[in-house]
Amino acid sequence: MATRPQRRSFGLVERTSSPAVLAGYVLLGLVLLHPDRNIQTHVIAGGPDAESFIWDLSWWPWAVSHGVDPLVSKLVWHPVGFPMLWATSVPTASLLSLPITLLAGAAASFNILSLSGPPLAAWSAYLLARQLKCRVPASLFCGFVFGFSPYEFGQLLGHLNLNQIFLVPLVALLAVRRVQDELPRRGFVAWMAVVLLLQFGLSSEVFATLCVFGATTWAVFAIAAHAELRRKLLQLAPELALAGLFAAVVIVPALLATARQARNLPAIPHSPQEYSSDLLNFVVPTFVTGPVRFAMALHFTGNATEQGAYLGIPLIVIVAWFALRSRHRLHLALVAATLLIAVASLGPQLWIGGELTNIRLPWAVATYLPLINAALPGRFSLYVALGSGLAAALWLSAGGLTRRQVIGRHAFAVVAVLFLVPDPREVAWSPLPLQPFFEPARFDAAVGRGTNVIIVPFADTGPGMLWQWQSEMHFTQTGGYLGAFPRQFAVPVVKALITGDPTPDFPADLLAFCHQNRVTRVLVGPGAQPALQAALVATDWPRDLIDAFTVFRVPAPSTAQ
Repeated sequence: MATRPQRRSFGLVERTSSPAVLAGYVLLGLVLLHPDRNIQTHVIAGGPDAESFIWDLSWWPWAVSHGVDPLVSKLVWHPVGFPMLWATSVPTASLLSLPITLLAGAAASFNILSLSGPPLAAWSAYLLARQLKCRVPASLFCGFVFGFSPYEFGQLLGHLNLNQIFLVPLVALLAVRRVQDELPRRGFVAWMAVVLLLQFGLSSEVFATLCVFGATTWAVFAIAAHAELRRKLLQLAPELALAGLFAAVVIVPALLATARQARNLPAIPHSPQEYSSDLLNFVVPTFVTGPVRFAMALHFTGNATEQGAYLGIPLIVIVAWFALRSRHRLHLALVAATLLIAVASLGPQLWIGGELTNIRLPWAVATYLPLINAALPGRFSLYVALGSGLAAALWLSAGGLTRRQVIGRHAFAVVAVLFLVPDPREVAWSPLPLQPFFEPARFDAAVGRGTNVIIVPFADTGPGMLWQWQSEMHFTQTGGYLGAFPRQFAVPVVKALITGDPTPDFPADLLAFCHQNRVTRVLVGPGAQPALQAALVATDWPRDLIDAFTVFRVPAPSTAQ
């Protein structure tokens, strides 16, 4: 009888303090991300990735409202189209932000979603730590380590699908609550199915790696657990499978629809070997974590937004200390699972200081498996950050410590925070490169609504996706940027349009390409490569100068000679 009031009191305190914790994380995020620009006309990070996500956020409501198949967009790479589940098209984010999109536009939705990424991730990790009976300061530390990690801030610079990771701790939270008998079976299965479905709609890659590393973590804990907990974990497995089955009722038909486009699916755009974590990145920060700079980081593989393995020496010391001093088997299981994922994040072959060694690693096996072989190992850092944060929170919450030991541990945690604070100088807000030419009424009068065009600068070399969004999708384009392009467009003329290096046969190739794909206009605007622009002028196609654009009219097949 004595324990019930205590549990009610704890629950009441948690219900009242959690919103305050979220507000604190939001405030920290605003300080670090300094949104001091109009979020309808400026965008965090900017560039083709951000612009394509703005387009994505508009695509799903546009497709539904116009009665077209939302799984294949014919607005881009017309007339073949592009499979939207192969693209990182974030239907979950589009759904959640729909009111903002309708009221303020998709650019505002992109910015608000991006700004929400770190605080929501931090808050969900905080809730997980509290569920594991960590003290409030320790749970706050765990939230910071996960939500404001180098992984999160790197992906924040353009990758909306990869910085929305708040559902990952919630999956673990649901599992923990079920094992602790705080959730009934039906409630657990229902909530888990919903969370998995939402995660698939945010990022199919994170969904896949969550399933793989969730199963890995479950196996490690099942091996380490005592008999009673192992029994509960074994009971959890079919319930997880059932939740996955319910989620699959929606996911599998969508995947099958995508599979029907198999011959047009782009190849895997990035190499898992290239986008793996460098071993030294765990202790050497990159540009997203400041203010200290190390020349070594310039040699890491991949690009700076994908180099998120950094934990910092103090946090690594805390996790090692926790592992060496703890006698609790579940604590050791947590560290073991985190270490296994850290090894997986190193990829198929070990990188050290930017040099590829001859050391083969376990993830080499995964590169031969379907679906998961496309995952980029460097992105597994999000799970390493979560495991490390939880281990540190449990270390900070250890019982039987003297007051001096408690103060010492918290002081060391503060040092770890200082080593991990993101560098706000690296967060830039860029104006959207909007053009009066693409205002809907202006475009309709100048070119014609429904026209299929090629835009130069082409694909990811320019803001063609943003301009299409600005026009309210009043035209289709044989081109665009959604991370890759359909296989059948891997032809010399497309390569020339992307590189800006036309071949001698470019005029004839372009004309044939336009006829084949029903292109009637080529729009050449600001940022077009001079050599490409000169090659288009040399075609002698009829052209008009409208605003900042040269509109080339493609000769009809009958007059092309």
